[in-house]
Amino acid sequence: MNIDLKHIFGDLADLEPKFTSTILKAFKENSSDQLDYLKFKQAILSLESLNLDETTRIQSAFTTMQAMGVKKQDLVKSIKQYEGILSREQSEFIAALNKQIKLKIDGEQERLAKYEKEIENIARKIEELKAKSKQYQEAIDNSDIKIKEARTKIQATNDQFVKTYDYFKGIIASDLEAIKNQ
Repeated sequence: MNIDLKHIFGDLADLEPKFTSTILKAFKENSSDQLDYLKFKQAILSLESLNLDETTRIQSAFTTMQAMGVKKQDLVKSIKQYEGILSREQSEFIAALNKQIKLKIDGEQERLAKYEKEIENIARKIEELKAKSKQYQEAIDNSDIKIKEARTKIQATNDQFVKTYDYFKGIIASDLEAIKNQ
């Protein structure tokens, strides 16, 4: 019996096709050739055309399967098997989801934390450079005063030397003139 898994589980239109396909593929890969849960679901679906209510369809499908040798415990065991398949798919999905969280969220958060730390380092360096710049500016400002003081002192020294020089030059020139006139 070829079972169309997309139809036996009802309207799947509102579900994500990728996940639906993955789960149905897992069901198909693990299905049995024996009368099992999927064949039971198919039997219930095939009774829809008789316009029976769901309870009657389930009872009729179960009675038919019993007539073919399937016991209630066999059907329950089969349903549990598909629950296990579904549970494995959930575990695989959670593992993949956690991997994506680690890769895309945790990794991005780590990258952002690294950027924040780098921004702090840059801000600290900027403050250090500002302090250095202020120190240099103060040195420049103080140098202008020191240069002005030094210039004034040098000019005063020069003036004193020129005055002294002129004095001695005047005496020597006067003495030379006096000797020449002798």
